[in-house]
Amino acid sequence: MAGANVGGGEGRSRTGRRRISIHIDMTPMVDVIILLLIFFFMTSQFKEPHGIEITLPKTDVPVKIPESNTVTLRVDENNEVYFNEEPVEEISKIREYLIARQTENPNLVTILDVHPSAKYKTMVDVLDEFKIAADETGVTKFSLAMKREETAPEGGGG
Repeated sequence: MAGANVGGGEGRSRTGRRRISIHIDMTPMVDVIILLLIFFFMTSQFKEPHGIEITLPKTDVPVKIPESNTVTLRVDENNEVYFNEEPVEEISKIREYLIARQTENPNLVTILDVHPSAKYKTMVDVLDEFKIAADETGVTKFSLAMKREETAPEGGGG
């Protein structure tokens, strides 16, 4: 018990008074700390990882889309962005261009073609601008261009 004389202090101090030894029981404090930890773990909300949701096609059959319904955003190896082969000065211009095209054509599909050596940040910035434009227009169709493996030319070696 707190404040109880538990022995060991039977001697006298220099002033001649009897010493009283005090023992504090820490068990209830440990219980309170554990309960507080449980409370904070249960009431806190952990931030879920933020990602880009992509729905992949279920078949390997290519889908034919008219060229009038497509726009290509290309990022080259120097992190330069192009709209249908026209260079873009600022990434924020992508949003304006896509909003204009998507309001004209609700069947528009945006094709994103990123060079393998381009910076990841550039691709994410382009996707962010696409997402903002898609939120304003409701058009959310886009496609990631696949890198095609180059095949060596077949030849008869002598």
